[in-house]
Amino acid sequence: MKQINHVYQQRIFWFLSTTAISLFFVLLIISLGLHLTWKARSVGIYNATQEMDNHMQADLEIIRSLAKKHPKKECTESILKSMRIAEFEANNLYEFGVIKSNQLICTTIQGILSPSRPIAPIDFGNEGDVQLTYNAKVHAHKSDVAAMQIKFEHFRALLNITPLPLEKIEWINIGIFTLTGSGFNRVYGNSDIIPSQAGESMNTINRFEKGYWIEEFCIRKTDCGVVSVDILMFLNQERGISLLLISFIFSILMLCNYVTLNLHRKRISYANQLRRGLNFERISLVYQPIYSLNDMSYNYCEVLCRWKDENHKVLRPDLFIEQVELNGQSRELTEIVIAKTISELKEHDLLGKINFAVNIFPDDISSGHAYKLIKKYLIPEFRNTLTLEITESEVDDIESMMKEIISLRQLSVKISIDDFGTGYSNFQHLEKLHVDYLKIDKSFVKGIESKTIRSNLVRHIANMARELNLKIIAEGVEEEAQLIIIKELGVDMSQGYFHSRPISIGLLKKLLNFENEL
Repeated sequence: MKQINHVYQQRIFWFLSTTAISLFFVLLIISLGLHLTWKARSVGIYNATQEMDNHMQADLEIIRSLAKKHPKKECTESILKSMRIAEFEANNLYEFGVIKSNQLICTTIQGILSPSRPIAPIDFGNEGDVQLTYNAKVHAHKSDVAAMQIKFEHFRALLNITPLPLEKIEWINIGIFTLTGSGFNRVYGNSDIIPSQAGESMNTINRFEKGYWIEEFCIRKTDCGVVSVDILMFLNQERGISLLLISFIFSILMLCNYVTLNLHRKRISYANQLRRGLNFERISLVYQPIYSLNDMSYNYCEVLCRWKDENHKVLRPDLFIEQVELNGQSRELTEIVIAKTISELKEHDLLGKINFAVNIFPDDISSGHAYKLIKKYLIPEFRNTLTLEITESEVDDIESMMKEIISLRQLSVKISIDDFGTGYSNFQHLEKLHVDYLKIDKSFVKGIESKTIRSNLVRHIANMARELNLKIIAEGVEEEAQLIIIKELGVDMSQGYFHSRPISIGLLKKLLNFENEL
């Protein structure tokens, strides 16, 4: 029960880890996509704001020129004419007027007002530079009408600003603010989000705040705009985008689940299956014949193990050997393979009639485990038919293995170095180990018929091996041309698909009988 709980804990851990990492990148991509979408909208507003500001600056220059040209607080036909010309030239200003004692005394629409028809005072505050009244009452109309008004000295005008683009979209709020002594004051728009700081011209700031995506832009240090997106309202109104995002996130979660389950099967499930299922029944053997180039016969084979998982899938050693070592099951696997090999050879009346090689782990030799297994399962008269294969790259501590190899050779067992040429062994080490066979790695054989450098390497290995009285086996022979060349180079035996794939013990027996009949 504890083992099963551990399996589910690992599965949950893998799922949560994979999901968290994937969602992080998904949300990052979504955030970037939405940012770019909202940024594009904001750029349009910013460009329109700049154009609006240019018009306003031109209009302010017009009203300043009026005050400079007519410094007296009076209203004459000449002043009315100048105001009408200014109204014609202005972009956003209309109904210019003259103020005296906080009262309109004339406008471009009503002309010179009669003193007997007083106009209610217009509250513009203190005297000074250009002043702006936002949403002020327009007294020139009979009904209550609100408008924006600006005033410079004794001239005033109504302000009609062209609406900015997209301001009718509910999830976008726009605000234009001017910096005064009391801070930023909104002069246009509906955004209540105050700029965080005054900026330089063309400078922008992005941030998220209380469910809003916010972009600030400043045309100058005292005039800034704010574009804010209500994210929840955006997702609610833009249903197509929301459905797309939900589908995308759901797809990612499904993909995470699929990847997690596969990782679990390959990494975690295999580990637990091996602990539960590394037994005599789940391990099967195949045999690959090795061809003798001297007497042109099959008198040698390599035993290869296979493992059947709980889904009845048969796996090669390269897919599970690493996990076997991590589980600490290498000695157990070696014993199963040796015991099963001897049992099958005996059952098919092949024990003692054919030489066979078994792959083992370095620890099997250095620990004396291989020595004990051979004495346990193989009777003395057949021990000379057994070869133990060690991968060259796995031979690390030469000295620690020498003593046990000598003991094995005293039992008449032969030693072979597998995949020779891919590791770091040298011929001095080989001489110390007293091996019998060198198996040249298939990477040297592949393309040997067309690349002379490979031929030279194989010839060099063969010549040096003969000096040490070692036999050479070439792995990975797949074509007749390769067979001819390795024979010319002095290789003793050949192994590969050209001769035979790994086969069952029954097919091996048929192959040997066929050869014997020849």
